Amino acid sequence: MQDKTRLYASLAALFVCAATLTAQVDTGVLSGTVSDASGAVIPGASVEVLNTATNYQLTRETNASGLYVSPPLPPGPYRITISSEGFRTVAKEVALNLSERIAVDFELEIGAVAESVDVEAIGAVLQTETATLSTLRSEEEVKELPNISRNFVDLMRYSAGVVLAQPHNSGLPLSQIRGSTVSSVNGGHMTDNNFMIDGLQNNSNHQGQGVMVFPEIEALEQYRVETSAPDARYGRTGGTLNMGYKSGTNEFHGSAFWFLRNDALDARNFFNTGDKTPLQRNMVGGTVGGPLGRKDSSTFFFLSYEGTRTRQSTTNIASVPTELMRTGDFSEVTGRNRIFDPLTSTRNEANRLVREPFANNSIPDARFSQQGLAVLRHFPDPTDPGLAANFTTAARNT
Repeated sequence: MQDKTRLYASLAALFVCAATLTAQVDTGVLSGTVSDASGAVIPGASVEVLNTATNYQLTRETNASGLYVSPPLPPGPYRITISSEGFRTVAKEVALNLSERIAVDFELEIGAVAESVDVEAIGAVLQTETATLSTLRSEEEVKELPNISRNFVDLMRYSAGVVLAQPHNSGLPLSQIRGSTVSSVNGGHMTDNNFMIDGLQNNSNHQGQGVMVFPEIEALEQYRVETSAPDARYGRTGGTLNMGYKSGTNEFHGSAFWFLRNDALDARNFFNTGDKTPLQRNMVGGTVGGPLGRKDSSTFFFLSYEGTRTRQSTTNIASVPTELMRTGDFSEVTGRNRIFDPLTSTRNEANRLVREPFANNSIPDARFSQQGLAVLRHFPDPTDPGLAANFTTAARNT
């Protein structure tokens, strides 16, 4: 019985640790040192951390070294308030981003705790606690950067060292038909990359190239591409694309969009000799989020939708028989491309089979096969000059 109890306790501890490690991937940490004007650290100072978007609040105290460290926090705007007996209360506001560890230090002045608090807004903070090179895209950048397909992975290629690894969409596995997701990061293999959403692995374990979930661009709040010196917690050696969904807040927010492409705005396909191929693509959707209940509620919701309707024609190029070839005349084919009469097979002095070529590389009408003529009737006439790539057509896809 005692062994079973130890086993259950060990399993529980393992699950708790695993959950903590997973949570740290899609969160950030606030830390710093509290000191006075002389530089002496202040232990036991009260540290209040408030998410100004959701009113989530927690309280900590500085340790003997004047250091405070928050637990993993979801990305968002935070206000850190420091108070200690004999010193004026000080507050700073900072934006915590995905997978960041920000150091926010405080220097307290002598005064009464009850005096008015001046809140200082902090801009971009230099990352001094990690050696990983990364590019963070804000919500505004995610929506505004050029992205003709609205494929979230295309934004990854705006980072230095990232290039498309497989440009063509034909023959791709099912998970990639929705859009190409393969990129090479700093020359690495395209299957070494790691895709994460809200701290969860989003990799296709079957093919190793695609992703399982394609998040909508409008639903993303944070978008970070880590290109070198990846953190060991990710478990892969390539680049890491770490994303975070938006969340509801104390205020109702929403958006709506209509992304339009059609042939009236596009140039004609270079290989299409006729009119422009039809294209009508409409991508519509929106988001909405807010509190469940009162404004000071601690429960929130967020919904997103994106739909795509496409009517498109694809230009296809093929080779078909020319007018002369349909009559059996292959004189247009020069060089070593001779047509031999199979009924003239004889053996030469070296006992090798040889055949006589048709005169002028033309097959007589009497030698035509009725089955071959039946097949030939199914071939369309050429649309372009030449012996090869002389037929162009536009196939309509919906």
